[in-house]
Formats: sequence, structure tokens, C-alpha cells
Amino acid sequence: MSHIKLNDLLGFTEEEMNHVKIKFNQSNGFVDPMELFKQNPEEMKKLYIQQKNLKQVILP
Repeated sequence: MSHIKLNDLLGFTEEEMNHVKIKFNQSNGFVDPMELFKQNPEEMKKLYIQQKNLKQVILP
């Protein structure tokens, strides 16, 4: 059985791959990130920034 790689679907060049970051948002059991994004993309952006800042404090 042949495997399909993510880039087979996305089609980034080698140069573009150096600048690509993909994040898979998963539910924490309380909030579905996809539904939150569809309802209010700005709220999702705020939560992402908060989480990123928290990780920088915990993991310098």
C-alpha cells in the first residue's frame, strides 16, 4: 500500500517548505477549534497567540 504524504496534497516546493508551518488544532474535550474558528476567527487567533506566549514563558 502506498502512502500519501501531506505535501502530495499541498504541493509546496522545497524552498516554500522552509517557510511553512502547519498546526493541527485538536479538541480539548470542551471546545472544538474548528467550530470556534468558523464562528469567530479573531477569537481563535487570540487564543493561538495566548497559547504561543504561554509556551515561550514555560519553555524559553
